[in-house]
Order: sequence, then structure tokens, then C-alpha cells
Amino acid sequence: MWPFIISLTGLFAGMLLAWLVPEELESGKKFFRWAQVVLIFLLFVAGTFFWRAGVLTLLLSFLLALVFIVVVMRKNMEWLSLAVYALFAIPYFQNPVNDFRLILSSLLFLYGLPTGTLLWQEWKKIKP
Repeated sequence: MWPFIISLTGLFAGMLLAWLVPEELESGKKFFRWAQVVLIFLLFVAGTFFWRAGVLTLLLSFLLALVFIVVVMRKNMEWLSLAVYALFAIPYFQNPVNDFRLILSSLLFLYGLPTGTLLWQEWKKIKP
């Protein structure tokens, strides 16, 4: 359970990154979004690999990954990218393999860095 909780600190690390270098946010927004896309894809690949699922499950996982990628790439849906954490909490707690849990936690931490940065940028736009 601790690796999953520690993986959530990636969001705070991303927000700290955005707070420390606010001048780089606008120019790096495109790269943060692409980092999210790559990490979402890697999360779904890791999840289906360790689940050892059938072809139908792999196809559904691929389609779900595409849906999340489209949602993340939308300009006004940064807050919805937090759903990835909720989605991957299910296989984390269902799978007893520690290797899978560590890989998933590491990828979730890395996913939190660009997500936290983009959420900070969105929060600063909303807050007067």
C-alpha cells in the first residue's frame, strides 16, 4: 500500500516544479501533455502484461487507453486526468505480485509529474 501512496506524491512534485519555474510552463505545456500520453500508454501496457489477459481484454484495454489519451489531450480537461489514478488503483490492489505493484507505482509517480504541473497551471488560471 505504501508504494501506491508514495506514487501520489508525483502530483505534488509536479506542482512544486510548476511553482518553482512558472516561466517555463507555457512553453513546456505541449511536452507535458505528450509525457502524459506516453505514460498512460505505458501504464496500460504494463497493466495488461501483468494481468496476462486474453485478446478481448487486450483490445478493451487498448480502447480504454485511447479514450484516456483523448481526454488528456483536450485543452480544458486537465482535472479529469486524475481519473488515471482511480483507474489503476483497482489492478494495483487486486494483483498480489510485488513486481507489478512497483512498476505501476513508479509509472504513476512519473505520470504525476506532468499531470501536477498542468493542474497547477490550470489552477493558477482559475484563481484570480
